[in-house]
Amino acid sequence: MANNLPNTAAAIRERRDQVAAMLAAGFSDERIATEVCISPRSLLRHKRAIGWQVERPRPRLSAEEIAAALRLLEDGASYEEAARTLGCASTTLRSRLPGFNLSPEDLALVASLAKRWKKLEREINRGNWRSAGKVLK
Repeated sequence: MANNLPNTAAAIRERRDQVAAMLAAGFSDERIATEVCISPRSLLRHKRAIGWQVERPRPRLSAEEIAAALRLLEDGASYEEAARTLGCASTTLRSRLPGFNLSPEDLALVASLAKRWKKLEREINRGNWRSAGKVLK
């Protein structure tokens, strides 16, 4: 969106004041951006600068989509492939279904840590604090 307004500090303050007044009056983001002649991204920056709560839209996955993603990941698909199939971002799947597609080195590390954790728990439950300390080293 073209903006012919000057970008001086005073002009930016004036736009922020306009944005704040319109937000307080309950105008939609689309209308504010149009009236103030700024892009939606600039509106977002102005909202953050004035301390307006800016929520990120969280992608919603239905139970069926999560089940489908889980099946794909368990069958060996990558997060990227599963995300393309479902039409969502791979980061969404990574945050909702963590732990798939680990490299062999990572899997070995997880197995090693799990083994040490069990040994540590066993020593603590027996009251062998010195042995537990050695497990940690």
